[in-house]
Amino acid sequence: MVQSLGRLISILYRKNQGYLNDALAPHDLTASEQAVLMYLYKHNEISQEEIAHYLQLDKASITRTLQSLINKEFVTKKKDTLDKRCNVVSITIKGEAIKQTIVEKLQDWNQFLLEDFDEEQQQFIYDSLLEIVEKVEKHEGEKNGRK
Repeated sequence: MVQSLGRLISILYRKNQGYLNDALAPHDLTASEQAVLMYLYKHNEISQEEIAHYLQLDKASITRTLQSLINKEFVTKKKDTLDKRCNVVSITIKGEAIKQTIVEKLQDWNQFLLEDFDEEQQQFIYDSLLEIVEKVEKHEGEKNGRK
């Protein structure tokens, strides 16, 4: 029997998105929007391009997600003072106020996923997935002429 790691990761991703969409719906947020907010909590006042790169999203997807967050008043976007071609994204007070709720929902999901594993197993799962991601990113970099 051939086992498909990609299929399992895809299933987990879809279940994660569904959980977050349901858990954050009362707060008028989606899973895609929370990913952007989580990045901004660590790197506020950052370019739209940097967010897209980190989240591995194309420009159109990040533009739509940011426009939704702007409309909901969770973030603002303005032209970079040094490079007018770039947009700088910042969290608003309303966006900052939802941070603890988002963190709690993410912690609840992680706890659910890992509750049957001891700490050593949990670390192994995390380390293994991180190694896989790094391998794929290295391969993509080499394929695109970067090392």
